[in-house]
Amino acid sequence: MKRTTILLSTLLLLAACEDPYALRQPTLEVTAPETVKAGQKVEFSLEGEQDILAFWSGEPGSDYTYRDTDRIGAGDTKITFSVTTSSGTAGYPNPATVPFSWSSDFSGEYTEAAMAAATWHDITGEFAWPTDVGQTVPAGELSLNDILPADGTPVYFRLYYHVAAFNATAAGGAGNGRTQWQFTNMNIFCETPAGPVTAYDIYDQGWQLILGAGCETIPTANLPALPATSARILFRSQFKPAVDLNVWAISGAIQRPGEMNLGRDKGVGIKSIADPQMRKYYYTWNTPGTYKVVFVGTNAGVEGRKEVVREITINVVQDSGNITGPVPAEW
Repeated sequence: MKRTTILLSTLLLLAACEDPYALRQPTLEVTAPETVKAGQKVEFSLEGEQDILAFWSGEPGSDYTYRDTDRIGAGDTKITFSVTTSSGTAGYPNPATVPFSWSSDFSGEYTEAAMAAATWHDITGEFAWPTDVGQTVPAGELSLNDILPADGTPVYFRLYYHVAAFNATAAGGAGNGRTQWQFTNMNIFCETPAGPVTAYDIYDQGWQLILGAGCETIPTANLPALPATSARILFRSQFKPAVDLNVWAISGAIQRPGEMNLGRDKGVGIKSIADPQMRKYYYTWNTPGTYKVVFVGTNAGVEGRKEVVREITINVVQDSGNITGPVPAEW
């Protein structure tokens, strides 16, 4: 009896001495289907105890393989800009549009003849535009991956400004005074996991003017202006031009950026220490492929940190019918 009492007292003493704040090893178990359809919400079932939980989808920018290794490659190249219209007749912008196009066979000679000899592809409809005077509109972003050739062949961009001659009877007698179009924040950049990296700002793009018919009548102070001292492309003329005016602005040679340091990929925090234990997590892949999915559970404190890593392969297939789902894989 005495020996039993001593053993029980010892166990109680050990339990009392255990540090409730000691750093513990996190635990984590995950189950999920192995094959899913693109666009289908995938359910992950989670078990275990951890203070912090991070998710890596396996897509570029969220690939666990590149958590400690810089990704070297070509990012998604995009173009963006904003447009402001001003100083025209409200409800009757003149011009109402400034078409935007590109060419891969322009010679680089800034003359009407050379421009006419090139093939131009219209991309006006890919952007948002003002619909009246007195508006500022962010045009949005357009990926240039299908426009800039991988072999480095240069591409040129073109804006066309056509002003109709002033007509005092237009717009209900208000007249069709010319509208100024100003392009700002013109940026060609690469999207990377670490954020956008500028490849060509508006000064680097090398815009030049081709002044067509009617421009010889415009005073120098009213001619369009390019980004020499200000970060804008400004299309303007006299408010009441006597003849139709035609002006083109063509960029310099734009090439696909080469490989660059895209930085390291990052996971997404899906649970913090203040959150209850997560038992379900959902994610959707829109592009077919094979993805290495990783969950990282972490406990951290003054003594350091401990992690548990769980990895699973998800096969995302094109939605072409029913999938006979396998038994969910369990780690």
